[in-house]
This record gives sequence, structure tokens and C-alpha cells, in this order.
Amino acid sequence: MITVDPSVIPVLKRVKNEKSREKIYKFSPVDYMQPWMFLPDYLEVNYATASAVFLRSPLPQPNHTEIPSPHPPAIHALAYDWYVRRSKANRTKRHIKPLIINGRTVKLKSKFDRMVRKMQQTKRSEGKKKLLNQA
Repeated sequence: MITVDPSVIPVLKRVKNEKSREKIYKFSPVDYMQPWMFLPDYLEVNYATASAVFLRSPLPQPNHTEIPSPHPPAIHALAYDWYVRRSKANRTKRHIKPLIINGRTVKLKSKFDRMVRKMQQTKRSEGKKKLLNQA
């Protein structure tokens, strides 16, 4: 059980009670609040006592999320699709042969690696042209 001071919750307003001296709070939504307020199924909230009971851990389920979020499920689906595409792109990267300079395998920063590979490729193509011209 989680209990907080009701005065720190912006959606609880204190109601003046002339019959008794106890503090009574009423739920009143703020202007910028969504028309619905997301409360996950694993929490049971009591606004009168400003407390919540944690019933269980969030459960992963297909096509359903229990993680608190103000966004609609369609937004979560878009984010999920983006991360899936991104992970597939990372898995399908081409394997690049190691770069060998003067008989040694070297690892250069990507910009210099591309420059050196391009220079090696042009030297090879020039060598092939010479062999073809001699034949």
C-alpha cells in the first residue's frame, strides 16, 4: 500500500467540512488533463485516503500494455514497429572484409576506411586494365 499527502496531488482539492474537523478531499480534474485518466489494472486507487494498493506486477500481453502512459495504443504500436525495423537493420548489416595495409589488419574510422578502400579499389581496377592491355 502506498499513501501520500493529499495536498501534493494536483487533482485532489480540499473540501471545507463544517460538521467535522477532518480533512476531506474531492477529485477534481485540472484543465489540461486528458478526458480520461490512465489507471493500470494492477493499481487500486482510493482518492478519499490518497492511497493506492499495488495488486500485482504488470503483465506483458500481446496487443495490450499495462505500462502507465497517456498515449493511445496506436502510438505505442508505431514506436514498437520503429524499434523492430531498427533492430532488423542492425542485424542485416553487410560483413565488411578486414582492411589490410602493408600486410597488417587495421581498423580505421569509417571516413578514412572508405577513403582507403576506394583508393585500393582504383589501384586494383588500374592493374586489371594494364593486364588486359598487355594481352
